[in-house]
Amino acid sequence: MHKPSKSSTVSHTNLYQIIFKENIQLAFPNVESILWLFLSLIVTNYTGERSLKNIKNQLRSTMTQTKLSSLNILCIKNG
Repeated sequence: MHKPSKSSTVSHTNLYQIIFKENIQLAFPNVESILWLFLSLIVTNYTGERSLKNIKNQLRSTMTQTKLSSLNILCIKNG
């Protein structure tokens, strides 16, 4: 089994991979589910942030601050 040294840390992704590599997912079904959910949320949040960044970069020079703020609110409500 994987045993990290005291000075090393295991990332969430590595922990998820270790659970399957060591074939211990049945022993920790809740941990597997929570890690999967956590890792999915990270990707979802990053995608939304990237979309907002693209909108801001494309429209920053041609829009007033009021219109850009309104678009930000729409993006957040739909995301």
